[in-house]
Amino acid sequence: MSICWRCCTLLLTIALTTGCNDGYYQSNSFWGAVAGAGVGAGLGYAACKDKKSSKRNACMIGGGIIGGIIGGYIGSYMDSSDQNRAEKGLRSTPNKKNYNWTNSRTGNRFTIKPLNKTRQGNQICRDYIIYGRQKGSSKLNKQRGHTCV
Repeated sequence: MSICWRCCTLLLTIALTTGCNDGYYQSNSFWGAVAGAGVGAGLGYAACKDKKSSKRNACMIGGGIIGGIIGGYIGSYMDSSDQNRAEKGLRSTPNKKNYNWTNSRTGNRFTIKPLNKTRQGNQICRDYIIYGRQKGSSKLNKQRGHTCV
């Protein structure tokens, strides 16, 4: 599924309305929200059963908002070591198998499940599902995504 201009507009709006933390540095929450909003908007648009433009736009916006919230929440408790472990899992784990880890510093637990594997030039690209649970929480957060590593 290609990214439509509406998705790009939504992502640009999020990027412009989210403040920077340290100069040009953006937080994990920011990038989690951007990725979640993009995926959510695309899924909302694709899943909308109504073919009217206004209804599909509403589905896309709703999906983007929900995806942005979930993605920002997961990103807020992932640190760089978690991102490195997620990348390792995407590089080494077979399709539809889980790669699990617990952050020894924070106690947060994660599982990444690669769904497929394609190549773009010299990069490996994968769709995936990532699950995260903050230490002491019973709530499991789930986010779908696509990346090239």
